[in-house]
Amino acid sequence: MVVAQRGTSFTGDAFPADRWNASLNIGTVASSQSSDAPTGFSKSILFSVTTGASATGTQYANIQQSIEGYNIADFAWGTSSAKPITISFWAKASLTGTYCLALHSSISNRSYVKEYQIASANTWSKYTITIAGDTSGSWNTTNSLGVKILFSLGDGSSWQTATASSWVAGLYIKTTNQVNVIGTTGATFYLTGVQLELGTVATPFEYLPYSESLNLCKRYFARYSAISTSSTFGAGAWATTTLGYVFLKYEQQMRSAPTITLSGMTLSNGAAKTYSSTGTVYAGTDSALIGVNTSTTAVIGNGAILQASSSAGYITFSSEL
Repeated sequence: MVVAQRGTSFTGDAFPADRWNASLNIGTVASSQSSDAPTGFSKSILFSVTTGASATGTQYANIQQSIEGYNIADFAWGTSSAKPITISFWAKASLTGTYCLALHSSISNRSYVKEYQIASANTWSKYTITIAGDTSGSWNTTNSLGVKILFSLGDGSSWQTATASSWVAGLYIKTTNQVNVIGTTGATFYLTGVQLELGTVATPFEYLPYSESLNLCKRYFARYSAISTSSTFGAGAWATTTLGYVFLKYEQQMRSAPTITLSGMTLSNGAAKTYSSTGTVYAGTDSALIGVNTSTTAVIGNGAILQASSSAGYITFSSEL
């Protein structure tokens, strides 16, 4: 939970740490990267209910991560050789009782829901859950969604199953025993140290250098921020008097062609031109050619430099699952 490129504090559906989505469409919630963590960890993510509202029907409130298909290719799920996995994690909550962790297939409506107990309020505890591999269904093993892991915080009844600790058809997140975190104003839930691995034994948490964790995250989302006014992001040329194209090379190969967002930018040919909008974007997994529209004119064929118009300028690339 140490990487948080988007920021560290949000309201509503958001990514308080890279790859981890506080996913909800009910209640008022603050989610954040927190320094409250068990021994051996420096960060966690915090889900805090500002205004409680119990989820009904297809409403949802959970913390989830979508795992790329390439990362589960060795599981052999959907075959007779399906392998077991073990998930270990640390959690702390203000409400005691039964909580649920779930796995979802992306393409064949398969689910596994497992209950775990938080016995002591506001106390960090480690949990280890072993799950048999699914011999049924279809499981994606390419660059789209392979499996989703979800920690329920009180999802609606449409996501409820009566069958725990078993693979079942359908998309489920919780049982009837799940604590209603989202329905309780002031309730909190912390999560960190999540590790999913092949086999039936939870090995010690694999600590990575921050730089390596950041690079792994940049396959799915990358934000590049200005250091100061006129920080340079890319270069190209003017195609028309009000449209320039700039080439950008990503630091890491992305999962798929990303959605690109520019903020606080200007396109310059020696004199800054006012940015008005993003034009056509030709994006691949390694690089992109970005069209930039301006409200002031330039000379066709002249060089163009994409720069920040303020120290708050940034570019984001998103290929989240």
